[in-house]
Amino acid sequence: MIGRFLRHPLPYLVLLIGVAYWNAEDSGWLRPKITNDTVSYEHLLDATTVSEALSGLRSYGYPLVLRTFGLEHDGWAAVPRFHFVLYSLSILVFWLGVARFTRSRWVAFGAAAPLCFASAGEHVRLVVTDSIAESLGVAVVALLLLLVAGRAGWARVLTATLLGMAVFMTYWIRPIYQFLVVLVPLLGAVLCLCHAPRRRCAVGRWTAGLAALTLVPLLVLSVVRWNAVGEFGVSSLTGYHIGSIGALMLDEELVDEMPEGTQRLAREILAGRERLGLRPMRLRSRSSHYQARQFGLTMFEIAEPIVRDLVLEERGRTLREDRSTDLGPLDIPGIMGPTALEMDSRLGRLGRAAIRARPLIYAKWVADAIRLGVLKVYRDRWLNILLSLLVLSIPVLLVRASRDATLFERDGSDRVLGLLGLTLVAGFYFLGHTVMIALVHWPKDRYAVAANLLLPAVAGAGLVELWRWILPPGGGLRRRSGAKARIVSTGFALVLCILMAETFFRIIDFDFDRQERHRARIPIFYREPSVPTGPGFFHRAGPATWNGPVLRGGDDVEVRYDGDGFRNPPDLEDWEIVVVGDGFVESGYLQYDKIFTSRLGRRSGLRVKNLGVGSTGTLTHIHYLETWGRSVSTRHAVLVFNEGNDLKDLPREAGRLFSFQESGRRENRSIIAQSSLLRAIYRSLARLVGDVPRERAVSVPPDANADLVLPGQSEARRVRIFQRIPGRRHLPASRVEQLDEVMRRWAESARALGLEPWLLYIPCKHRILFPYLRYDADVPEPIRIWKPTDLPGLVRSLADAHGIGFLDPGPRLARATANGKLVYNPIDVHLSEVGSRQVGRFLATQLGEARSPRAAPEKIATSEAGGS
Repeated sequence: MIGRFLRHPLPYLVLLIGVAYWNAEDSGWLRPKITNDTVSYEHLLDATTVSEALSGLRSYGYPLVLRTFGLEHDGWAAVPRFHFVLYSLSILVFWLGVARFTRSRWVAFGAAAPLCFASAGEHVRLVVTDSIAESLGVAVVALLLLLVAGRAGWARVLTATLLGMAVFMTYWIRPIYQFLVVLVPLLGAVLCLCHAPRRRCAVGRWTAGLAALTLVPLLVLSVVRWNAVGEFGVSSLTGYHIGSIGALMLDEELVDEMPEGTQRLAREILAGRERLGLRPMRLRSRSSHYQARQFGLTMFEIAEPIVRDLVLEERGRTLREDRSTDLGPLDIPGIMGPTALEMDSRLGRLGRAAIRARPLIYAKWVADAIRLGVLKVYRDRWLNILLSLLVLSIPVLLVRASRDATLFERDGSDRVLGLLGLTLVAGFYFLGHTVMIALVHWPKDRYAVAANLLLPAVAGAGLVELWRWILPPGGGLRRRSGAKARIVSTGFALVLCILMAETFFRIIDFDFDRQERHRARIPIFYREPSVPTGPGFFHRAGPATWNGPVLRGGDDVEVRYDGDGFRNPPDLEDWEIVVVGDGFVESGYLQYDKIFTSRLGRRSGLRVKNLGVGSTGTLTHIHYLETWGRSVSTRHAVLVFNEGNDLKDLPREAGRLFSFQESGRRENRSIIAQSSLLRAIYRSLARLVGDVPRERAVSVPPDANADLVLPGQSEARRVRIFQRIPGRRHLPASRVEQLDEVMRRWAESARALGLEPWLLYIPCKHRILFPYLRYDADVPEPIRIWKPTDLPGLVRSLADAHGIGFLDPGPRLARATANGKLVYNPIDVHLSEVGSRQVGRFLATQLGEARSPRAAPEKIATSEAGGS
C-alpha cells in the first residue's frame, strides 16, 4: 500500500504545491497588494441594481466573486489566499486532465509541476483579476481535456457543464479571455482526433456542441447588458483601447478625414500629443517605442481627460472633487456609470474611424504586438530551464539511440498523440491570448505571463516522456556496465552530493544572500520595521544608531533610536505630549533637535514623546499610543495623519490585523538566512536566462520630474512629484467607513488613557507646491492636471464627529512657500528642515492655547484649518 502510494505522482504534486505555498509566504506574495485598478472594482461592490453592476468599464464578475466569498472585508486580507487556493485547485485539475488525455500520470506530473512555480503564482497577492482569470483559464483547458478523454454518460455531462461555467466566468472576470469562446470549440474537435484517431469522432458535432456551450452564455450576457445599460458586450473598456490605438495615428490629414462627430475630440487629442512632442505612428515607426510608451501616455494622460471634459461640458457639468454635482454615486468619469460609458463609446468611435482610414498601420500595430508577445516567451524562466534540460538530455538520447532502440517502443504511440494534443493546446492558448491582446493593447509583462502559462507544461511533459524512453523498464541499466550505467551512476552521485551539501548549509545556517550585510547599508529610516508587537503590528529594533547620509544628496546625520526603536532621549521617562505617526514623525533624515516634535518641546516648554515609525499606518499608531504613549504627566495625544500614505495604508493594515486574528499567525519580517543551496543554484540559473529574482526591496527616492519656481527666487529647483490625493467622490464607501472607524478607535483609545485626542493633518507635497510647479513633458497628465481635493474636509468632518481636535498646518506651510521657503524635501515626500520648523511652531501655538483655561478646544482646533 505504501509502495503504491509512493509510486503515485499525486503526492509529489501536492508536496510541490506546499513548497510553492511556503515560497509565497516567505516572499510576501500572500500579503494583499492594491493596484490602481483595485479601486474600480471596489466601487462596483457598492452597486445595488443590475444596471449599476453592469455599467462599469470593468466587468462585474470579479466583484461578484469578492462579494460571494466575503473577500471584500478587512483590507482584502483573505484575497491572496483565496487566489492561491484557486490556483492550486486548477493545477490539480490540470494534472487530472492531462493524465486522462495522455494516459500517463507521470507525463501529467511533468506538465503540472512547472505551474507550481510559474510567474503567475506571484499574481496571487494582486487584488485584481489576473490570478483568478489565470486559474480559471488553466481549469478550462483541464476540463476540455477531461471532456475529450471521458466516456459518454453523466460524467461527461457534468464535465461539459463545468466547462461552460468556467469559460463564462473566465471572460466575465477578465474580458480578454473571450478568445476561449472560439478556441474551445476548435480545439475540442482537434483533441478528439489526437486522443482517439481510430474512432473518427464527428468533428462537426463536437464543434457545434462546444460552440453552443461557450457562445450562448456570451450572447445572453451581452443582451442583458444591452437592455440594462445600452452597451453590447462583456464590458466597455475596449473603446478606451481602440481609441488610444487610433490616437497614435492622428495627424492633420487624418483628423480632416474623421466623421464630423469625432473631429473635435480628434483635434484636441492631436494637440495634446503635439504638446508632448509625440509623433504619429507610421508604417516605419519603431514598434516598441509606440507601444510601450505612447499607448499608455495617450490613453490616460491625453485622451481620457479630453473626452471626459467634452462629455461633461455637453451635459452642462464640470468635474469637481466633491459630491455637490448631480452625478450619481456610481457615475464616476473614467470608472463607471453613464458618463464613463459615453467616454468609452466616443473613444471607440474615434479609434474605429482611424483604423478604417489607416488599416495598414493598424495591421502593423497588431503584427508588432504579436512579435513582442512572442519575444516575451523567451523570458519565461521555467520554460528556459526546462528547455535547457531537454538540450542537456540529447547526449543520453544519443546513447539510447546507439543501442538500436525504437523510439517510443513501449505502447508510446498513443502518448505521442497525447503530447501532440497538449502541444496544440498550449500553442493555440498562447496565440489566442497574444492575438486578443494585440488587437486592443500591447503585451505588458503580466499579460505575457498569462499567455505563456501552459508552454512550460509542454516542455515538462516532453522531458518526462523523453526520460521514460531513455530509462527502460525492469532496471535494465542496473544490469549493464556500459556508458548509460555510468552516466546514471554519476547522476545519482551528483544528486547525493548536492543533498549532503544542502543539509550541511542548512545546519550551519549559512546565508547565501548575505542579507544582514546588505541591510546594514540601508539607512534605518528606509528599513521596514521588523520587531513584532501587539496583534500583527511592528516597530523598529532599538537601541540603534545611524551615521551618514539618508536622503540622496543629503548631509551626514547621526540618528539615534531608544530601546523601543523610537527617536527619543534614552532617559525620557515622563512627558506631557505624545505624538504618534509614520515617517513624518520619525523624520529619520534630520538631526533630533530639528524634527518638529523636538521644536514643539522647546517652544512649548513641555516634554514630548515621539512615537513615529516609517512604513506604518494609523492602526499601528493607535497600538503605539496604547503601548508606549501614557505616562504620569501625559495630557495630549496627537495622531499625525499623512494624507499621502495613511489612506492607502488603511486596507493593508486592516488585512494584516484580520489575518492575525483569524489564524494567529503574523508576518515574519526578521531576516531569515537563505541557507538552501538548491535555491541559490536556481537563482543563479534564473540570472543566466535573464530573469532576476524578485527581492523585498527598499524604496529609493526617485529622480526629479518638475521645476519649482518659488516666489522671490529667480532659479528653479528640481523636485519630484508623484502623489495624487483623491477627493471624497473618488473614495469607495468601504474606505470612508474604514477611516471613520479609525477615528473612533483613536478617540476611544486616547480617552481611555485619560488623554485629549488630536489629529494633525499633514498635507502632501503636491498640495502645497502645485501653484509653483512646471512639469517635464513626460510627466503623466493625471499628475499635471491634479488640483487640491476635499480630502482634508472629509477627514476633519470625521474627526469632529468623534470629538477629536483637528489641527491643519496646511495654511502655514502654504504661506511659508509663498514667501519663498521650501518646506518639503525636493526629491522626497517628507518635510524639509524648514517645514519641520513650521509644523513645530504651529503645534506649539495650538497646544499652548489649548492648555489655557479660557480657550475652547473646539475653536482652537479649527483656528488655522481652512483653505488647504
